Amino acid sequence: MNEQIFKNEMAKAAVKTRCELDPLTLAAYWEEFENWDEAVFVQALQLASRELNFFPTVSQIRQRRFAIDRQPSRPAAPGVYECPQCRDRGYLEIYHPLGYQPIRDKTFAISKHLRTVVVACTCFKGEEMRKPIEPGKQNQCKPLIEFDSAVMKPVTTPIISEQVEELENFVTNDWQSSSQRCEWIP
Repeated sequence: MNEQIFKNEMAKAAVKTRCELDPLTLAAYWEEFENWDEAVFVQALQLASRELNFFPTVSQIRQRRFAIDRQPSRPAAPGVYECPQCRDRGYLEIYHPLGYQPIRDKTFAISKHLRTVVVACTCFKGEEMRKPIEPGKQNQCKPLIEFDSAVMKPVTTPIISEQVEELENFVTNDWQSSSQRCEWIP
């Protein structure tokens, strides 16, 4: 990385967060990030300083880089995905199973029972989300549960009334007719 670009970006982040950078702090950060790619450092620093109300620590900048690295790549053409189910993200948002029983009992309340959770897709990209935590590896997320269409219903609409209808149809029709009627809690 170019040291001048590093210093300029650090100065911008310091102004944005109203922080004064002393030469010792600047040297310590340079030692940590001098081997990073400029574009990756700039993106991680900007993301961290935008999200925080104070100047980000080294670990906070590293966490943002980890988040950036985990972002899915864009498809080759708009609307073209290797996995249409998760749209190449590797994960799906599904309705939380704790809302199933209240629907069956006819005690469902949107504010209380309409919740979602994220699970790993069954595709190749979802494989990364299901990997177990490696000992000694920093910044690794817990593995996600694998999607099972027999007992899990993906969220397909942002409109709450349609979500409730979708979930009710799944619980009363699809889920009860499924050969796997097990309850699960993520």
